[in-house]
Amino acid sequence: MDTKQVNQAARITKIVLNVIFYTLIALILLYSIVVITSRGASDIPNIFGNGFLAVETDSMVGDNEDSFNPNDLIFVKILKDDEKRNLQVGQVITFIDHSRQGRLNTHRIIEVRPDGVRTQGDNASGPDLFITSYDDIVAVYQGKIGGLGGFVLFLQTQLGFGLVVLLPIFLLLIYQGIVLFMHIYELKREKLLIEQKELQEKAKQELEAEKERIRQELLKELQEKNKDK
Repeated sequence: MDTKQVNQAARITKIVLNVIFYTLIALILLYSIVVITSRGASDIPNIFGNGFLAVETDSMVGDNEDSFNPNDLIFVKILKDDEKRNLQVGQVITFIDHSRQGRLNTHRIIEVRPDGVRTQGDNASGPDLFITSYDDIVAVYQGKIGGLGGFVLFLQTQLGFGLVVLLPIFLLLIYQGIVLFMHIYELKREKLLIEQKELQEKAKQELEAEKERIRQELLKELQEKNKDK
């Protein structure tokens, strides 16, 4: 592989790593925005009313198309007050579960009532023991990605965030530092070579000028000797 191919490969590698680096930065910013906005939507991380939740239990394991398993990642839409009144039997909702110290739960509606809805997990033998008021309904199920919830749960831990986010950024920062150092070194080396070439050219010109001066002096001396003869 010649020098040109090596330089081209190095440039491509640099571009790819830069894309990865800035993509990670963008994802971290997006993740931070999502976490911050979750404070205003009953702890559901969301952007513009569309959020996601990692499934931790098996209460919704079933054969329905919108059933889901532990460690799945489900997507939900945050509901406005008027939208909560239009929910129907069979829809899957996320609500504040006061039997679980106010934590969020996601079950299927099996009955719609004037004062709220009754829910049941697809994997449960019977309905939930309480009526969920419309005020406690937070969101409605939209879709899922199987298995991704486990990764999100791991990412929310200090170890997961450190390994998946901080460590790659740290390594990329080191790489960027090395690339910057090499770039500065290369610029200085090129500048030094240019200065060295200029000095050599200047020395060559001075040498040629000195040769010309000596030649002119010798020529002048010869001319004077010829005149004396």
